[in-house]
Amino acid sequence: MTLQPEQVMRGKDAMTKQSIKRIHKLTIKRMVDDSPDMSWLGEYSDTATSEYSIDREHSMARDEYQYFNPSANYKGETPENMRKYVLRDYERMESLNRGDWCFMGVRAEAEIVLGGIRQTIASGGLWGIESDSNKSYFTEIETEQLAELREQLHIVGFNKRAISVAFKNVEREEQA
Repeated sequence: MTLQPEQVMRGKDAMTKQSIKRIHKLTIKRMVDDSPDMSWLGEYSDTATSEYSIDREHSMARDEYQYFNPSANYKGETPENMRKYVLRDYERMESLNRGDWCFMGVRAEAEIVLGGIRQTIASGGLWGIESDSNKSYFTEIETEQLAELREQLHIVGFNKRAISVAFKNVEREEQA
């Protein structure tokens, strides 16, 4: 079977379209961290582990742990400072439980097309960010994540121009 010139051209166009790589969309995502490490604040328990543990009698009606035990962050502090820091951490943990704030993660993602296949490339992300952190801190983290994504796109083979053009339209998305 012999192909006609127009059939050859259509096949060539199809191959060209498949070999094109492009950055379709860039997004900065803020997501709720649903499994944060809160050990630096302390922990709830059925038993007190130190003289600085806080008795949470009020919580017993809700079948919660009775004690808040301090983290090991303050060893060597004076008893006065120890009580102050543990109380501060306890209040912070209680406000977390009330839903006054949460932990977040920030990640930069690029939706790209390689060989006709749409894929997502992402920065490593940073997790465990307190949602009530300063806006400037979130901006700093987002900038770092975008820089990491820029490197990933370069490694995949996008040139500086294509990356710069794509970075002019970064979308922001916050997931609850």
